[in-house]
Amino acid sequence: MASHSFKPDRKTTLLTACLLPLLVSLGFWQLDRQQQKLAILDIYQQRISAPPLLLPEQWSQLLGEDASYRRVQLSAELQPSPMILLDNRINGGVVGYEVIQSALLDDSRVVWLNRGWVPAGRTRQDLPELVTPEGSISVQAHVYIPLGEPFTLSKQRLSVGAETPIIAQQIDTAELQQLSKTQDMFPHLLRLEEGSSAALHIQWPAVNTRPEKHQAYAIQWFAMACALIVFYVLRSIEKP
Repeated sequence: MASHSFKPDRKTTLLTACLLPLLVSLGFWQLDRQQQKLAILDIYQQRISAPPLLLPEQWSQLLGEDASYRRVQLSAELQPSPMILLDNRINGGVVGYEVIQSALLDDSRVVWLNRGWVPAGRTRQDLPELVTPEGSISVQAHVYIPLGEPFTLSKQRLSVGAETPIIAQQIDTAELQQLSKTQDMFPHLLRLEEGSSAALHIQWPAVNTRPEKHQAYAIQWFAMACALIVFYVLRSIEKP
């Protein structure tokens, strides 16, 4: 009885040699991303459950990159202009905006507050009608520092023209500094907590992609690697 022989051809071997390391590395990359997200969620839970720090009294303790997710309490006067609408923000499958406005602290220093989400109108010209509370308001918020450089098709420059609100895809703290027209600006965006004065619809996920999804993506990449190995073996077996 003749036995099968294993004779891989050059093209199949080259294809497998190129794709297999890539698929395996993508799988481990997703597992690494899962661990990163788990670490971020752990920090988020610790800090979001801690008592808030006071602004401006504890200003210096919140300036570094390690201030992310730390809670703050402040009294400030919300400024009606400039108002920034972050475009294409999805909430429950509905397209809308995140509303960002500056506020003056009692010592005249500036903070920028993300008030939350509002739905978009039927057309691009149909902008939401928003009321800015008058006088000093007391709010609780947490520091938001983006995890990485956001992807945009083109770099937008924020500027105050004849009309506000300003519609933007992303924001940059350096540009917010220019809009503030002062050096005494808090360097991080503050996201209002639910129940705070001036808060709109509040729903702040700690991470955009849950750790479970990264695990699922890793399993898919490893499954593709296994399928490639099976394909290589079957393709290389030569029948008698």
